[in-house]
Amino acid sequence: LDDFSLKKIDSNIDITAKMQEIAQIDADEDSGISYRRLTTESKDDRRLLNFVETKEPRDVLEMKFKRECLVQLAADKTLNDREIDWFINSIFDRLTIAQKDTVRSEPKTFALALKNKIEEEKSKFAWAQFREKLETGEIKCAPLYRFRKQIDLEIKAAVSPNKSLYTGEQKGNQFEQKFVYDLTGLNNIRWWHRNLSRKGFYINGPVGHYPDFIICTKAGTILIVETKGDHLIDSKETLKKLELGEEWEKLAGTEKFKYFMVNQCVETTNRDIYKYEDFIHLLKKIP
Repeated sequence: LDDFSLKKIDSNIDITAKMQEIAQIDADEDSGISYRRLTTESKDDRRLLNFVETKEPRDVLEMKFKRECLVQLAADKTLNDREIDWFINSIFDRLTIAQKDTVRSEPKTFALALKNKIEEEKSKFAWAQFREKLETGEIKCAPLYRFRKQIDLEIKAAVSPNKSLYTGEQKGNQFEQKFVYDLTGLNNIRWWHRNLSRKGFYINGPVGHYPDFIICTKAGTILIVETKGDHLIDSKETLKKLELGEEWEKLAGTEKFKYFMVNQCVETTNRDIYKYEDFIHLLKKIP
């Protein structure tokens, strides 16, 4: 992100998508109660919306919403403070009067929209830089990782440490514990290790990927396995980790290093994600 700049990104943002819904309700003796949704496109409705939401002057509201935006964005140390200020003002200045009234009344919604947009643009930029540096050889894959002689665990594993690399392993979730149980019964596995969350082996790229398991077969093949619950299988973060893992496998050398992403039981159209029972069947055959 060294060359990332807010001045170069696409600044088209739908800031009114989550605007508050306010309705005008009329009670009439003859026709009863009726209501309609107020819209900021109508001058009369804007006056009523402003009266309902706040009586503070516009300049005070504008100051509040800009401050809210700064609070949300300034925590990101990859951004330049001056660019943040410029970005907020440039976006706000291009809004219609109706949109400005909306963001003044809903500063948190506007700030979150800006934050999400910037995160999306940063991700695009980082991946573009990553792919370019792979092609030019600035980024390489090298055998630098070393296992610790021992690991300190706050909670010992509830599963059997049979074939585990250490005398105790980090406890995983229910899906991971089932995997360990099945793993220890395979004849072709020499050892396995539940990779330490945020402390162990990670694949360093546009996202920091700490896979769940490192496995060694009796033939010496190293398997990196990421287990994913079915509810996470189609998330953007999951797919980016999959892309990074596959790139690592290619550069590390597929004869000795393999990467797998495994989900529980839901069928997925992504052929690179294995359903659990299919993966176990495959795992048995890897020398």
